Amino acid sequence: MAQTTRIARLNITDAADLAACVNTAFAHEHTDVDRTQTERLLALQAHHVAGAFGTDGLNGFCDSFETRSGSTSRWEIDLLGVVPSARGRRLARMLVHDSVTEAKHRGLSVARALVRHDNYAAQAVFSALHFSKSDLRALWVAEPHSPRTHAADVKAICISVTTLTYAGIWIEDPQNAAALELARGLSQDSTHVIGAVLPAESDAGRWAERAGYQRVDLYHWWTLSI
Repeated sequence: MAQTTRIARLNITDAADLAACVNTAFAHEHTDVDRTQTERLLALQAHHVAGAFGTDGLNGFCDSFETRSGSTSRWEIDLLGVVPSARGRRLARMLVHDSVTEAKHRGLSVARALVRHDNYAAQAVFSALHFSKSDLRALWVAEPHSPRTHAADVKAICISVTTLTYAGIWIEDPQNAAALELARGLSQDSTHVIGAVLPAESDAGRWAERAGYQRVDLYHWWTLSI
């Protein structure tokens, strides 16, 4: 008998199942999310966390939320995962479709996802749903450091985020090397991550390296006009 799938928004009672699903889907990356983290995220109304349920329980998830860059609002499809035993059933495509539908309901006009350059399965999902792929980008990350700085002092767009796997600050469009250096003082929480997605071959990448950021990998933005 074919598996039936139900896509539904998760709530705080699903916290334990969501943590288990995230850790199983990303076991190859040694992800370790606990129930406390998922409860905290599911309590945030700004997030839309959907699950793919089969007769055998929760098999996949997609976390999305809105960010603003200047006067532009965007829908971030942040983390998408399906457990290995349920892959091949198009659950990821169903979850992304649900996320885009939620973005429409919220009145947003752009949805996007950051996908690693060699994640061909995810690329196939976004391509099938008519997202457009950007040129290569590099993800750079750093830990916070002292002294404390303020967003008004940083010549860049600074966006505070909480996700399923980390919390921290996204830095966009840094104007110079000092902006990336100062951005590391925006948080004094040692568990936070300061991250910037920058053109793969650019002065901005060299600025990030000089400011103490480490390059994680290469990615593409996949973007959809809704």
